[in-house]
Amino acid sequence: MSDLRRQGFSGNNYEEYVEYIMMHYIKDGETPTEWKNRIWDRLTYFRRNNIHMYGKEDCFYAYKASPHLVDGQEYFKPCGMAICFSCNQLVYLGIHTLSISERWEYNGLEGKYMTTKS
Repeated sequence: MSDLRRQGFSGNNYEEYVEYIMMHYIKDGETPTEWKNRIWDRLTYFRRNNIHMYGKEDCFYAYKASPHLVDGQEYFKPCGMAICFSCNQLVYLGIHTLSISERWEYNGLEGKYMTTKS
């Protein structure tokens, strides 16, 4: 088993792995729509070839740089945006806290928001 597969990537080479990971990041000053348009052609290639991270076959999640540096490096965190693979649309994941133990999440396979308990 290759190191990439152990890391949860279904592709076969390191260059594709790096490209796939880097596509997740929204650049400074870039809107979510601009991000989607920028990565769309390559994302379509990866989807057509069934290349993805294991457990993330329903959506392609966006990450944004945190305003705080961690050990002098930029830190990227989920920003609540994704491209849904069932509808090919940019979706807001709806991570609104409804109470201490509930939140809304977008279910890309069903194409609707669901309340999940945590």
